[in-house]
Amino acid sequence: MIISVHNHKGGLGKTTISAHLAFRANEYGINTLAVTLDRQGDYLRWFSDGNPDLVAKTPVQYGQITGLYSPEKMPPRDITRAFQLTIIDTPPQAYIVDIVKPDLWTVPVDNRTGIENLATIIPLMAKKAPNYVVFYGSDEGGEANLRGLQEATRTIPRLEFHPEVIPRHGAIFRAQSYYLPVWRTPRGKDTKGHVAMECLCDAILVKAGLIAPRER
Repeated sequence: MIISVHNHKGGLGKTTISAHLAFRANEYGINTLAVTLDRQGDYLRWFSDGNPDLVAKTPVQYGQITGLYSPEKMPPRDITRAFQLTIIDTPPQAYIVDIVKPDLWTVPVDNRTGIENLATIIPLMAKKAPNYVVFYGSDEGGEANLRGLQEATRTIPRLEFHPEVIPRHGAIFRAQSYYLPVWRTPRGKDTKGHVAMECLCDAILVKAGLIAPRER
């Protein structure tokens, strides 16, 4: 199973979502390959105590997670097949859609502009795999905006919205500073940010067929 977290707009939480998804998969004991196609390689810092001195050809190991730096190039299929789950963190460029061949796209958006900018890209993505859109970093009006976005995008095929919004929450920002999942940061456990991020990760893993749905 290959999941690609992508939006051709920057600053929407792609790396944060990718890292949390890998950490959550690790907690379930899922053998996971975390691949960054971004030349900055920030994704791998989450699995190496924030270490900025990563060697391009040296994998990073964290529990069941193997981190791989592969700028703008998908790793060979014989590598991805060795893992139950591959999570691709992408740079904010539209041409990435031509490079990546996932089983599922996870698409963070922040507001109406975020989804409108994707209007021409999402149909191209949908030709390869379903899109799971996440309304990320929302303010108090996030839920209302999400309903508007859902209405505006009903005609796009193979697109589904995550039913909950991911809030602007201090614990999530701290997670980005500590390179830790929100539930392991100071004052992060059991917060609104923790609950929302964990729910998102579980929803994606359920869609991927890697865990069973939980009764709520």
